[in-house]
Amino acid sequence: MNLSMYGNGKSLLSQREATITPPLKQDQSQLLDSDKDLTVEAKRLRRVMQSRQYSQKYRLKQLHYITQLESELKALQAEVTITTPRIKFMDRQNSLLRAENYSIKEKLSAYTGELLFKEAQYEELKRERNMLKEIYEAYHLKLLETLKSSSSSNNNTTAASGSTFQLVENYPQIATKSNPFTMLEN
Repeated sequence: MNLSMYGNGKSLLSQREATITPPLKQDQSQLLDSDKDLTVEAKRLRRVMQSRQYSQKYRLKQLHYITQLESELKALQAEVTITTPRIKFMDRQNSLLRAENYSIKEKLSAYTGELLFKEAQYEELKRERNMLKEIYEAYHLKLLETLKSSSSSNNNTTAASGSTFQLVENYPQIATKSNPFTMLEN
């Protein structure tokens, strides 16, 4: 055997002894290290598998969400295709009703103006009727007085109540004429 010395002053034998005895310790430590490596590797594999499972669940969840959104989109598009013609129809109906409303307002405005004119005309005719009635009554009273005076000169008068009766007997054409203003008052 070569018992040469290494630079640090130890012999090959002592080096050998050092290498022979520690392999048992190294084997144990390697076994422990390999067990630790196995548990670390197992943990890592478990984490990788869990991560893959989570990723797969997440992708499935995303696909489910996307299909749900697509189905909602199709439903909304169908609703839009149904409601668009309805909206156009309602817009047309609305414009027709607005035109009709405008026409009715115009007619109402015209009728209101006509009504105001008719009311003013009615009031004017009413004033004229009252004036003519007063004139007629004044004329009628004057005529009665004239008839009374002419009949008193003829000596045909008796009492005030009898004078009207006598007037009716003497002048039946005047008594039978109806007063046109009494008909208008009703």
